Amino acid sequence: MINTSATLAASSKEIANTVKSRHAMQEETLSAFLAQRQQRGEIPAQCNPQLLAQYLSCILQGMSISAREGATLEKLQHISETTLRLWPELLKT
Repeated sequence: MINTSATLAASSKEIANTVKSRHAMQEETLSAFLAQRQQRGEIPAQCNPQLLAQYLSCILQGMSISAREGATLEKLQHISETTLRLWPELLKT
């Protein structure tokens, strides 16, 4: 979706707005999920779910682009593993 949307968005303001809206909805869904986990005590109270969702959305979108450009499964797994290693620090945001 990301590569196609970037190409199409350049040629159509309507498509650009739709893509932007979908990305915002995905980020908002992730933020709400993280906020629920925070309410359950699974994520520290000092963590900002919205900032964490923004970061994770960027990682996911970047991985999507990399995959479409031919990144190997191993490379994508390394990115995931790195993100998981950073998880304790990310929860401090």
